[in-house]
Amino acid sequence: MKRLAFLLQFVLLVCLPLLSCAQLAPRQAEVFTPEQLREDFSLFRRALEEAHPGLYRYTPKEVFDAEFDSTFAALNKPMTEQEFYASLKPLVTFIRCGHTKLIPKGAPDGAYNYWYHTDQLFPLKLYVTAGKAHILYHYADGGRLLLARSCWL
Repeated sequence: MKRLAFLLQFVLLVCLPLLSCAQLAPRQAEVFTPEQLREDFSLFRRALEEAHPGLYRYTPKEVFDAEFDSTFAALNKPMTEQEFYASLKPLVTFIRCGHTKLIPKGAPDGAYNYWYHTDQLFPLKLYVTAGKAHILYHYADGGRLLLARSCWL
């Protein structure tokens, strides 16, 4: 119970004040033309078909081809990188391979899972061991730790 109380105090006194200053600056949304999107999509599809060793292991080729064609057809209006990413994500999910990922350009190492909607993130990556919390990464300012801390839980 003491650990829970201390953790709550830690979050309220140390972490929450960081929330107000720890938000990543929103990325400027570049808009791409349908031609650019289709060109990138064709490269994406060709790379998967030529290089992925288990592309059709869990999803039959016919299903994949239909999904590829449907997604390609939907690229008929300008989109931001995030919108394009969202249209490709279901295709990566169909592969059902934990090693295949979409990583937005410019994403810092290890942060690609949280590249979008960073305003909703807890700003610190914590590692807890032996009753002690360590701040490993600060998602603001490109990962630069403003104040490295460890505390007992």
